[in-house]
Amino acid sequence: MNTIPKKTLITAYPCEFERLLETFTQTANAFCSPTGYEIDEDNRKQIELILRYFIGDKTIEAEGIFLHKGLMLYGNVGTGKTLLMEIIRKMSNTCFPDNYFQMVRARDLVLAYESHGSKGIERYIWNTENTTFGSKKPFALCLDDIGIGNEKAYYFGNYLNVIAEIFLGRYAVVRDWNNRKITHITTNLNADKIEELYGNRVRSRLREMFNPILFTGKDRRK
Repeated sequence: MNTIPKKTLITAYPCEFERLLETFTQTANAFCSPTGYEIDEDNRKQIELILRYFIGDKTIEAEGIFLHKGLMLYGNVGTGKTLLMEIIRKMSNTCFPDNYFQMVRARDLVLAYESHGSKGIERYIWNTENTTFGSKKPFALCLDDIGIGNEKAYYFGNYLNVIAEIFLGRYAVVRDWNNRKITHITTNLNADKIEELYGNRVRSRLREMFNPILFTGKDRRK
């Protein structure tokens, strides 16, 4: 069975970590103006791991975070998973541009399928739209808020579990030597709930695709 190649998908940007953390804090506070962004015992370690990941620091492999896999931020509702990835994406423009990724909400993918069928979601897999002879041009992607609502859809009588289809498609993308692009996700689900929604076939692939990072603590939206 072919597996995901272990060659890194993250470009290294060696830098002084304290300076990077300072840049993160400034970016996060501006992003969350006027209240600012809170770093505390519930998210400090996760932020450190994610920043080190995005600058391609291979020492994090000793902590079980691998640079040939994407990130899976999971945990309680309101613990800041989506917000953190939005801040990282904002930072990437200047701090680690080769590791930039697009973000799309799971619900928007469902709506895209309901409106346009498979063409509506193909962009987020191989992205052949508007390319010469339908050539592949996938991009790095963060699938946001996986599992928060109904992800099954119909298009002219064709039934599809949209997110399961996206997962399987992105698995093919990350295994393609010529077009490999990384995928990240945020979700409130644990592994058992993921299997319940998408099946064991998807769950087994997620183990290959993602570094799980757990978020706990209070609901920061309150």
